[in-house]
Amino acid sequence: MLFDGLYYGNTELLGQVFHPGALYATATEGGGDGELLRLDMHEYFTVVRRREPPAARGEARRDHVVSVEFAGPVTALARVESSMGQRRYRDLL
Repeated sequence: MLFDGLYYGNTELLGQVFHPGALYATATEGGGDGELLRLDMHEYFTVVRRREPPAARGEARRDHVVSVEFAGPVTALARVESSMGQRRYRDLL
């Protein structure tokens, strides 16, 4: 669901993946100076809805789950990698 949601720009799918209280955080999009960009899910989904999805541009797609580490019965860390077009992503979820 995560990879499809990102590729097709489908925030309904992404809403099934992310906890409503989750935060999107990155240091690479904050102006190039390492400034941290943080968005709550409402803000992040607004960004996703406004941009043209990679699928609409016919971009090639590769994605996979690298690992899932469980820290407890309801807590886990997923390491995923994906690429769409020429961009590569490595995410910790």
